[in-house]
Amino acid sequence: MTGPRDPRRHSVTVHRPADFDEFWAATLERVKAVPLRPSFEYSESRSTAEVAVFDVRYDSFDGLRIAGWYAVPRPEYVPPPYPALMLLPGYMSEPVIPKAWARRGYAAFAVAPRGKLRSNERFNPGYPGLLVHNIVDPNTYSYRGFYVDAVRAVETVLTRPEVDPDRVGVHGSSQGGALTITTAALLGDVVACGAAGAPYLCGFMDAARLTHSYPYEEINEYLRVHPEHERAVAESVGYFDGINFAPKIRVPMMVYLGMEDDVCPPETGFAVYDALDCPKELHTYDRCGHDAGIFWEMEKVESFLAGHLKPAVPTPSGDTTAVTAGVTSGTAMSVAAEQASTAEVTDGEFEAYWARVDAELAASKARPVIDLVPSRSTDDFTGYEIRISSLGDYRLFGYLSVPKGEGPFPGILATPNHGSVNNPPHYEDRLRYVMLTIMHRGQRLADSPFAASYPGLLTEGIESEQTYVYRGIVADCLRGAEFLAGLPSVDPTRLAVVGDDLAVLTAARRSVFSAVEVGGALLYRAAARESEPGYPLEELNDHLRARPDTADALARTLAFFDAGRHAPAVRADVRVSVPPEEPAAQSGRLARLAADLGSATTRYVLTHEGQTDADVADRWLAERLGVPASSKFDRQRT
Repeated sequence: MTGPRDPRRHSVTVHRPADFDEFWAATLERVKAVPLRPSFEYSESRSTAEVAVFDVRYDSFDGLRIAGWYAVPRPEYVPPPYPALMLLPGYMSEPVIPKAWARRGYAAFAVAPRGKLRSNERFNPGYPGLLVHNIVDPNTYSYRGFYVDAVRAVETVLTRPEVDPDRVGVHGSSQGGALTITTAALLGDVVACGAAGAPYLCGFMDAARLTHSYPYEEINEYLRVHPEHERAVAESVGYFDGINFAPKIRVPMMVYLGMEDDVCPPETGFAVYDALDCPKELHTYDRCGHDAGIFWEMEKVESFLAGHLKPAVPTPSGDTTAVTAGVTSGTAMSVAAEQASTAEVTDGEFEAYWARVDAELAASKARPVIDLVPSRSTDDFTGYEIRISSLGDYRLFGYLSVPKGEGPFPGILATPNHGSVNNPPHYEDRLRYVMLTIMHRGQRLADSPFAASYPGLLTEGIESEQTYVYRGIVADCLRGAEFLAGLPSVDPTRLAVVGDDLAVLTAARRSVFSAVEVGGALLYRAAARESEPGYPLEELNDHLRARPDTADALARTLAFFDAGRHAPAVRADVRVSVPPEEPAAQSGRLARLAADLGSATTRYVLTHEGQTDADVADRWLAERLGVPASSKFDRQRT
């Protein structure tokens, strides 16, 4: 090694199969035999005065039924025809209903390729799992059908009479960036432009050597167990590498990269950009990670797409404004209404409610089952998968990792994200901490007998605090805290919990933690949200469009889960990451949460440089738990 790595100077090696073009021509020819059978089911509760929303289904490769969300301006808001904008999902994320893009004048389609929720009845390899599913055989590899699902999504949206077939754009980041490249390449005569952020699935083998982050870590884990398959893997993924698709694109493309991306190494992003033989532009952001500078870049993406697709400028009528105002005052409650509703939950009711949760959880024994996972074990740590029981004897899943050497070690509980997937702990964290990541009820790997929907989870049973799904979810986090604190490999004086406001509730109900890192606030003052806050909070508005009579019950239920109400019980050091922009509602909510947690709380103002912010968070936690800091973007790794 001669010094820190320079992503611009790295040479990415990609195998391009001799029959690459023939393979994909045969693939597209084969899917022509599958009737598309598109269906668009209108969703009244998710539609607004400006935008109509549809639940979409269509048939794709091997006859799999694929789902998506279609949002289109109402003709009185923006007259047709509309440019189509295909929104392609990341690896872990589920597609979001694209109302915001429809309000900008697009017929927007967010697709859920095979394996995503609502498209996983016949194919469900899991996350992690998708990247290495049948990876040694290009004919049956997961991404063969996955790429075709994106192609068929374009064909599906073109069945709509309001869509202009000459104005079709594709956009996504990470896996969505990869699909932007492959779709533009496979539909060169249809797609008009594409914007790809932090593109994944480019330079597979180099990427796996350059990072220990998921999803590419799946390849490292696979080869840890099957080292004899390395050549077969390299040859197979050549058929799916974005660098091999890029030269086929002839339409304008935008690529944007974070120069310290630990998920999709920027070296591979430069390689795919260099391979493009079309009008193109590249934007790079120093000190940004997998966010790829999106805080600054999104305005440029919107301008690039609008310049090529030319959506009409919305002109809301007086009637539209009136309806929106009605939503704001009636269903998306005002702050005053939220405060009044919260006051209806007395301190006695609040404490009695959570005391009952504690008592019920104590009556449900954990019954842990711990299984060694060789693929996630190295000379430095041992990986496990666990099953434990929570409230109502619901069986949870978790990723556990324990450093090798002389313990006990500091421990970190990662509370679940809002979404269907949680990754195993990061490699760098597993070197220093006993790590536990819990999947709450309804998430993948803990989705029996209840499988969560996205959107949908946030309002599951919300009309009563006794039936609200988050009653069980919080209990799941508490059970995870109890399990971690009880491990003999853990130093009980050095425990932390990280996550969104679930971390606050967990620390409030279990006083075993010395440090709490808070990076988001989902349920905090949720009843005082904006009129159109975006998903997942938009689920609350969707629910109240269908059931406006339940507004008071909804506000009462949310009051039991408000992190501000729990904040006084937190005794640990707390750090809250707060966006700098004001008066954005999310910024205001996190700033207020930091204030609720007390004057000793560290209020960190985000830079929006993803790697800068991640490194600061790592240092803060490492200092409190007594270990060296470590950046997840290894500047020395080659």
